[in-house]
Amino acid sequence: MTQDTKKPDDIVFITDSKPQEFIVSYDFTTLNYIPKGQDLKVSKPLVPIILKEGLKPLFKCSVPFKARSFAISVPGEFSPLQKEAFVEKQVSYEIYRILNAHVDSLLKCLMQNEASINTNDLTSNFQTSAFSHLRLMPSYVLASFNDDSLELVFYKPKRQN
Repeated sequence: MTQDTKKPDDIVFITDSKPQEFIVSYDFTTLNYIPKGQDLKVSKPLVPIILKEGLKPLFKCSVPFKARSFAISVPGEFSPLQKEAFVEKQVSYEIYRILNAHVDSLLKCLMQNEASINTNDLTSNFQTSAFSHLRLMPSYVLASFNDDSLELVFYKPKRQN
């Protein structure tokens, strides 16, 4: 008779995890002074940039959110490397979800960084058409959990140092 010696699952609190890197940008367009579109981009860099290249922090900001349980169950049969990768993926997903759910707070943070505004007005046959495009430049962000908020530290890209 053989017994199944399955290891018990580990419970990990992702709020105790290490900070995660993200790149965040925002675009907003109007046509004839009527909002036509917005585009928030939140992504993970393929290669860690902030810690690897020693970027300089610009400012800190926080995104408040209603806390919920951040305990996850990690399968007991995972190796330490698999466990670390699993937890990191879950943490990244939660941060991504929070940033996309709290766009107003994130935009307040992004507005402290660089922005560009392009406007074009065209008059033809006594009719004017106006186009505006606001771009909050891509920002390198280190995000971590802190009580009931997501703490964001914005960094200056190497090309601007």
